[in-house]
Amino acid sequence: MERRSFKEGETIFTAGDASDCAYLIVVGSVHVHLPSGRTKVLGHGEIFGEMGLIDSRPRSATVVAAEYCVFASYSEDELLNSIKTHPDEAVAFIKALIGRLREANEAQHRAGRSGFTMDNFFG
Repeated sequence: MERRSFKEGETIFTAGDASDCAYLIVVGSVHVHLPSGRTKVLGHGEIFGEMGLIDSRPRSATVVAAEYCVFASYSEDELLNSIKTHPDEAVAFIKALIGRLREANEAQHRAGRSGFTMDNFFG
């Protein structure tokens, strides 16, 4: 794990970039510009960049520092090892992914589209 810092307004990564690490926000906050056009703010203790790291796909969003930020960056091996060896971190990671899935579901339903839901996942 390595510490990295970014200045306000600095782009951390852009949609389409290769996924080479995930970030845990230690100080500051970021704006996540989603493909839908929405912007989400993430702050202290939240993780981003993990999806592409885990499924080896390009970045799905553009992330910009909303203020001065310090992150802990994790390579794929470091992230997976952390999940395996630190159950509390694994639970927090799973909760974050479930929260993002729920938000995506709600956005799909608000837009009148049917998307991936927990019902059709288990059904």
